[in-house]
Amino acid sequence: MRNHYYNDTHPLRPYTHSLAAMPGSIPPVNALRGDAPTAKPGFWPCEKDGAWVYGEDHRGEEGYVNGEPYTINDFGPWPEGWSHTPPPPAPEERGRQFEAAVDARLLAFVRQRSWDSLERALAQRGEFAADAAIAQDAYDATWAAAIALKPQVMAGTITVAAAVERLPVLAWPAQAGPAAAMLSPSVSPEAGLTAAAQAGPAEKEEA
Repeated sequence: MRNHYYNDTHPLRPYTHSLAAMPGSIPPVNALRGDAPTAKPGFWPCEKDGAWVYGEDHRGEEGYVNGEPYTINDFGPWPEGWSHTPPPPAPEERGRQFEAAVDARLLAFVRQRSWDSLERALAQRGEFAADAAIAQDAYDATWAAAIALKPQVMAGTITVAAAVERLPVLAWPAQAGPAAAMLSPSVSPEAGLTAAAQAGPAEKEEA
C-alpha cells in the first residue's frame, strides 16, 4: 500500500511522488491511495475530487508569448498569447532584410567576374570598362525593381524570398571581365550581405 502525493498548494494539485504507507494509517490530506497515476504524453496526473485526472503539461516547451520568447515551466494550458512560431518581423525590419538580400544578389553577380565588391566593379575603366557598364546596368535594373517591390515586402503581402525571385535575372556576357569561364544566367542571393549597392555610380572611384 502506498501514498500517492500531490501538491495541494498548486491550483491543479499535480502528482508529486509516491511513498509506502504505514500499515493501519489513513491517507495524508495531500495523498491518495490505490493505483498510482500513470504517465500520458502532454499531460500530468492531478488530483480532483479524490481521484486522478489529467491536466495539460507543456513544461519545457519554448515559444512566444505576445511576441516575446518564453519557456513554459509550470503545469496547465499554454499561456494566453502563446505561439509556437516567432512573430513576423516589423515592416521596417522586413524592408531592411529585403535591401540586404538585394545587396547580396548584386555582390554575388560581380563576384562571378572576380570583383570583390560592387564598388570595385563599377569603378573599372580601360580594359575592364565593359564590366563597369554591365555592373551599372545590373545595379540600375535591380534597384529599380527593388524599389517597386519594397512596399509590398514591408506590408507583408510578399515575402523577401519571393520578392528577390522577381528581380531581374543577371547575366554576364561570356567574354567580359577578368574571369575566363562562361557565367550562369542567374545569381543566387545567398552570397552574404554588403552595403556597397547603396552607393550610386557617381560616387565610385577607380580601384
